[in-house]
Amino acid sequence: MPQQEDTFAKKELAMLSETGPTEASAPAAIEHGLEGSREETPLYDLIFEKEDPTFTGASKIHRDTQNPTMLSKSRNWGGLLTTSMLAHGPPDDFTKPQFARKPIVRDTFYRKTNIFFPDNCAASAADD
Repeated sequence: MPQQEDTFAKKELAMLSETGPTEASAPAAIEHGLEGSREETPLYDLIFEKEDPTFTGASKIHRDTQNPTMLSKSRNWGGLLTTSMLAHGPPDDFTKPQFARKPIVRDTFYRKTNIFFPDNCAASAADD
């Protein structure tokens, strides 16, 4: 049995050397430095303070994301959709709301600022 495996392994290596690296031989291509020109970076969200992937600092402010997986509404998902994608589609384009971050109550209702208590009330004695 090991002799057969050795024979097939030699044939496969000979075929690979003739045709060059393929997707199936990607791990072997990486070992020999034959990978593409894309820089090797981690594929999690890829959120960095600077463009430098070796930057280790953190920031509490909003940062842009440089994500090669393109997480946008116009992403091409191909011909097949999951039921979750069909039920929960991306949001439609919208305009800014009329009262965005504006205190509606303070601007629209009249509130009396001076409160006058009757003379016989306990609160009126505290004002004196």
